[in-house]
Amino acid sequence: MAQRAKKKAARPPRRAPQTTQTSLDEPPKASTASENRLEKLQRERDEARRLLAAAEQRIKELESTQDQVVNRIDWVIDSLHNLKQDGS
Repeated sequence: MAQRAKKKAARPPRRAPQTTQTSLDEPPKASTASENRLEKLQRERDEARRLLAAAEQRIKELESTQDQVVNRIDWVIDSLHNLKQDGS
């Protein structure tokens, strides 16, 4: 019968990841892409906030107009009631 070796085979040590950065002044491409994406998202956020503010302002204007129309209709109804009472 053959005997087993009691020692495990050693694994080679892991290598440190290599960087492809050519200059210390240049940021790596991944962060540049991330920064570009972040800037784009910030612009989209700012635009969405601007549109939301404009929509909220428009809603306030429409609510004000609706109140004016309701008040005019009420006035017309009251005027018609008064005419009917005066005619009776």
